[in-house]
Amino acid sequence: LGFFAAISIETDNVELNLNSYQISMSKSFYIQQRLFTVIEIGNSPFVTDQGPVNFGISKSISNVYIHDGILGLSSQFGIHSNDATNVTLEKLRICEFETAGVELNGFDGLIMNNLIIGPSSIQVKPSGTYANARFLSYALYKLLNEIGDNSLNETIIFQGERTLTIQQIYDNLILSMDIAYRYFFNMNDESDKNEALYLQSIELYSNPVGLPDGSSLYGIVTFSGTNMKMSNIKIQDLKLNVNEVPASYFDECMSYESYTNDYSVLKGAFGNIMDLRRMVGGWNNGEIIDLGDDITHLQYVGNPLSDAQIALSIFGNEGQNDAFLKWALNEYNGESYQGLPQCVGWVCNRDNMFNQNEGIMGLKIESINNVEIENIVIKRLTNKSPLPSYAFLNYTKRDDIHHGLGTDTKGIYINDSDVIFDGFNNVIQKLISFNGDVVGLNIKEDVYVIFDYVFSDNLPSKAPDTDTEDDKSSIEIRELCPGYEITFALLAELIVEQKYPYPNTFYACNILVDNKEIGSMSIEPYPPNGIDAIWCADNVPDDKYDIIGNVLPIEIKVDAKTESDYSTAHLAGINVESKAIPMVNAPHYDNKLDIYNENIPYLYFIIGIFCIIMVVFVLVTFIMKCGNILMNGNRSKSVKNQKYKQAKYVDTDDDDDDISDATEDEI
Repeated sequence: LGFFAAISIETDNVELNLNSYQISMSKSFYIQQRLFTVIEIGNSPFVTDQGPVNFGISKSISNVYIHDGILGLSSQFGIHSNDATNVTLEKLRICEFETAGVELNGFDGLIMNNLIIGPSSIQVKPSGTYANARFLSYALYKLLNEIGDNSLNETIIFQGERTLTIQQIYDNLILSMDIAYRYFFNMNDESDKNEALYLQSIELYSNPVGLPDGSSLYGIVTFSGTNMKMSNIKIQDLKLNVNEVPASYFDECMSYESYTNDYSVLKGAFGNIMDLRRMVGGWNNGEIIDLGDDITHLQYVGNPLSDAQIALSIFGNEGQNDAFLKWALNEYNGESYQGLPQCVGWVCNRDNMFNQNEGIMGLKIESINNVEIENIVIKRLTNKSPLPSYAFLNYTKRDDIHHGLGTDTKGIYINDSDVIFDGFNNVIQKLISFNGDVVGLNIKEDVYVIFDYVFSDNLPSKAPDTDTEDDKSSIEIRELCPGYEITFALLAELIVEQKYPYPNTFYACNILVDNKEIGSMSIEPYPPNGIDAIWCADNVPDDKYDIIGNVLPIEIKVDAKTESDYSTAHLAGINVESKAIPMVNAPHYDNKLDIYNENIPYLYFIIGIFCIIMVVFVLVTFIMKCGNILMNGNRSKSVKNQKYKQAKYVDTDDDDDDISDATEDEI
């Protein structure tokens, strides 16, 4: 897989003074090495017995101090670690990463001071499939050496009687990667363009949007640790375009005797999903899977990557699902499928490596005990991910998606942790999702959050702080824009096709509490200082050039001081002034949200008008679709279909993405 880091710290008691220098991957190395961290605290990127290959026994490192420098271009992380103890990161600028600026797991003792995280990389030319091909090429080369001269004789007959030797399959894989590599640097000559694999190679391996296309993008992510302190942190200018890959499984195609309730997702040798959409002859056929349409006529056409994956499974003893091979090969064990069998199952909301999609999170804190945060600014997070795939048709509620969708944008996410916020400069600002939800602060389960509110003696303060009015901590959350590209026409179409509200939702919340049961979470004070009211609202922009667009702005008074049985405000017993919040429709919360009763008749009237308008849109859309069917004799292409043609997507954002955008605060 290539070496995984520029610097790996593999011993205790290390100070790394970057002395104001920068460490980055070269552009060529960046394209070729797709598993890379600038600084790894440890001897392996994975804990023991984890990862796509065996990295050996991982070692825990103690007492590391990294400071005063810039960590630049990286295909994964700026800094990464597993099971480290007493780590201090200070006066660092971390930018142009694809997965996270900082990720630390299983730590005990972490201090982060004066960090600027972002922007993320905007020059991600290869897609995840290019990394899959590079990893696979080494394994296939090893197989060729083991077979020896027989590589010219051993053949595979694919569906349609397309016959290739193992050597030809390997040569096609290498040629396709070479064509793509030269394409990334605008170096293709006429000989490349005359190759039969030219267009297929570019479509297979390129990422035309140029943004990270994995499951998630984080500024800072921490998991399973204790004792974390953060102060003066800025996370900014993160952009993501998730390539959701529907994972297929053929278990239900098996005989009754061998069938189990578990499913085995179709994967390659290194844990990547084998993407059926790329095996059926171009995106026009591939999008049929994404749209949840009839797949039984789709035949295996193949590509250099999938051909190589099949060859390795057959001759390399990697194993593969029999039903899949009956479809991909001309014949397997005396049987074959002419089209994809109806029994194929799907798992959605996953990326190329079967990671669950979560979208963008500025800061993720999960299973961390004793967290202190002072002055964190998170701004300009933009998620351009397309609408979810509908290969899996049985979404019934948002819970089916667990942590969320790849289209989500979240400022701070906290789960199973206790966190104290301090300082008055905690800001979450300008979060955008093109096709999903936006949440400023997301509180999950088993969370205890304190804003160091000094006016009440029963709330704790931290030494050496003193309880003065100037010491009050607060948080600001503003400029949240969900569904930035969702129009009335597209929304009506989603409703007609029963794809709204599940899996698609387009709401904004300044603070979202997923579980409001007493004992599962606590926020003190409630709402936090700086927040007049906790609210959620469905929001479809009427003008995509406005950072906040509202379709029928309705002023609803959301009162957090009402101590009803349905409110969590009474947990803290804090008196807060209510404030009118511009919203669309009713808030995302149900009747558990406190709404002044005198506004209910007015609210019903406005919602009634809105519903009438929506019914008209639905009817018009339905009539137009029926007319197109009668005239054309087949199903017309819908507006949303373009969302799935990731290879055809063109980024038209005029924002200045230069790295200098993030240099307003010097180290």
